Amino acid sequence: MGVIDKNNSIIYAGDLVSKFGIDIKQAYEILEFMRDRELIERAYEMNSSICKCINGEVFNTIMSVPDNCPKCEREIDCLEETIVAYKY
Repeated sequence: MGVIDKNNSIIYAGDLVSKFGIDIKQAYEILEFMRDRELIERAYEMNSSICKCINGEVFNTIMSVPDNCPKCEREIDCLEETIVAYKY
């Protein structure tokens, strides 16, 4: 299914914002800079806009994200309801 063990080295742009006091755009620029150099890879986490379900599953590809939320069972819009994370 493409699920990543979340305990194995996942970082979010918000982590950089909190740790270094930078804005979210700068955080994504840093993470994408690292990704371009193959130091990290993108990963994806579902976040339902209705029930705010974040069940902890992180996926290798956007196509691996389930079509329906496991909590509210509503169809998910992957482009709008997915958080980009990075694995290293």
